[in-house]
Amino acid sequence: MALGAPLGALMVELIGRKPTLLFVAALCVGQFIWTCYNERLALGFCGLIAAVAAVGVFLLGFEKLRAWSAVLVGERKEHLAALAKQ
Repeated sequence: MALGAPLGALMVELIGRKPTLLFVAALCVGQFIWTCYNERLALGFCGLIAAVAAVGVFLLGFEKLRAWSAVLVGERKEHLAALAKQ
């Protein structure tokens, strides 16, 4: 961890935040698929459906939070712009 955090910060600085987040998201999806594949016998069909449904519910929740924060930030920017004009 002593080397990982500084190297990670350097990579984000060099590559950029969005490509780094997309790469990490792709790794997470790949890990989820791999885990479901490895645990398919233990989970069964209903367990796999429940796992995918749970991920979908959390994705919808996070999307709602993202949309809400965009509205809050947009309102804040409009408010600051109005104050700057006064």
